[in-house]
Amino acid sequence: MKLSTIFAGRDLALPRFLPLLFIALFIGLAYYPSLGVPFLFDDFHNIAMNPAVQPTKAGDFLKVFQSEASHTRPLALFTFAVNFWFHGLDVVGYHYVNICIHIANAVLLYFLLLRLPWGHGPATGQEQDTQRRTLVSLAVLFWALNPVQTQAVTYIVQRMTSLATFFYLAALLLFCRFRQGGISGRWALVLITACFALGMASKEMAATLPLALLLFDFCFFHRQPSRKTWLIISATAAGFVLLGLAYLGGRVPDFLATYPNRNFSPWQRLMTEWRMVWHYLEVFAWPHPSQLRLTYDPVVSQGILTPWTTLAGLLAILATLAGAWTLRHRYPLAAAAICFYFLAQGVESTFLNLEIAFVHRIYLPSILLPAALLSMIPARLQRRTGLACLLLIGLWSYWTVSRNVEWQHLEQFWQLEAQRGGGQARALNNQAAWLLKKRYDPASTILLMQKGLEQAQGQDRAPLLYNLALAYQNSDNLTAALATWKQLTNEFGIMQESLLQVGEIFLAQGEGEKLEKMIQQLESNEKIRYQAALLRAAQARKQGNHQAAATLLEEALALRPELQIEISLRDALARTYIELERYDEAYAQLLRITRLDPSQDGAWLNIAHMLEAAGKQEQSAIVHRFLQSQRPVEGKREAENEKKAPSP
Repeated sequence: MKLSTIFAGRDLALPRFLPLLFIALFIGLAYYPSLGVPFLFDDFHNIAMNPAVQPTKAGDFLKVFQSEASHTRPLALFTFAVNFWFHGLDVVGYHYVNICIHIANAVLLYFLLLRLPWGHGPATGQEQDTQRRTLVSLAVLFWALNPVQTQAVTYIVQRMTSLATFFYLAALLLFCRFRQGGISGRWALVLITACFALGMASKEMAATLPLALLLFDFCFFHRQPSRKTWLIISATAAGFVLLGLAYLGGRVPDFLATYPNRNFSPWQRLMTEWRMVWHYLEVFAWPHPSQLRLTYDPVVSQGILTPWTTLAGLLAILATLAGAWTLRHRYPLAAAAICFYFLAQGVESTFLNLEIAFVHRIYLPSILLPAALLSMIPARLQRRTGLACLLLIGLWSYWTVSRNVEWQHLEQFWQLEAQRGGGQARALNNQAAWLLKKRYDPASTILLMQKGLEQAQGQDRAPLLYNLALAYQNSDNLTAALATWKQLTNEFGIMQESLLQVGEIFLAQGEGEKLEKMIQQLESNEKIRYQAALLRAAQARKQGNHQAAATLLEEALALRPELQIEISLRDALARTYIELERYDEAYAQLLRITRLDPSQDGAWLNIAHMLEAAGKQEQSAIVHRFLQSQRPVEGKREAENEKKAPSP
């Protein structure tokens, strides 16, 4: 039996395939601006700085099972590793895959909605079939083009969410095909179990699939479930229980004890989620870009009446579920959509030790909501509402494009994040970190981080202190930098990344004895020995022994270090080659850096200066235009900084 037949039956006939082409086209156009969105936030430690997803040979793909970041999601990490294998850290390829997964989810949703009863709507006949497909197409577009979905599609690391949704939708579609007699119970059992396992390997939110199968069976297939139906549901439910026990480590957390490095307990998180599920619904219903933000800093519910909206949120959930029960016969799709919305949030909106709020969590729960609303429109009015639906879809598409454009320019993105009430400490830190990376206005960068530290609590202080120390160091305020590194160590212990920076301060201050102790400490640790090579090379350069510095760096590179380490070593080596007047070799190192990570603006800028010094004005101008095209919002400031940048 062909796979297309298993999932879609005869629905892939060419005339019936046309709506899918339009759906794919609209999604592609709306998300085209996302191709230029750089890595941000959790993208860095999951992808850009995660050696487990940066294979250099085929055997390295097994490292995804040893990843320190998101190790419970190996399938999603494997797809990042495949991206890296083909084009390194060039974000365009990552975005293409994310968009394709989103289109695939829209296609699966289209076939799923065709197989669900819509209540009083048209059921038979050619005209009715056409009208039904029109409603299904509109429902899919409402879901896929809602700007709120940018957080699961444009935000690269949230491929975890969209990929898990793909397997979740596939399992639901397979179950409906089985219950309608389209495929055998054996095929259904094997494929649904596989989808469940692959979904869980993408993200744990797929754990609610067994309950979703029960919900679909109750709402859409009223006849007595067969033995095979119970076998399929029982098999996935058993997997759900086993994985749940494994995730919790066989222990139930103390509901009243505050989680480590959090400001809430399991019970407080659960109460807060009673409010957050309504916020997600509000944003989905009116997804203007001004409503959207990546990070949150919500008021944690301290008790059932603190704030009062905690109890109100719970009562509203219970009342809504009761309303769905009364609708189950007349509007089965609406009843199922309401129940599914709350069910699909059953992992990320409970007591687990996760961040309290992220809008991408509505991606899966919202799949049935637009169809539910359309199914409740009386049949005689459905044609008349078509134009209004298209206009609204057009508006949402425009907002999706606008939101994707916002994601392109990170300084502006984080400014908007803070203005819209996002997690203030995180938003300020990320805005300041972006300025720090681009070497813009050190004084303003320092003020932003100091403001963030006034608001940050717990673990959120660590990145702020780290970036503040770097900002002081870059502005040559070495005393303040050293004091900040010490404060970071006192609050959070020694961070391996900070040792190199402290060593550079000792070198600048002429503290030879302290520097030697630091280098010896670094050399004793295999994982961070490269930092010792960088410091010894810097020491040799300061003493005028550039050839010795180059030899040290070349030897460190010969050990095939991890990507981010390799970039640091090649950057230092390029500067050393320039001092040795070995310009061709310096140019080759800089070019290699840009191929490893196209977002390394410093390397691009040095390439432009070298081309200009070599009389290749046209090529240099191309690089400058490329840099400005990546940051049109900061174009004026970029030009000013390029004038200040020293030529190699």
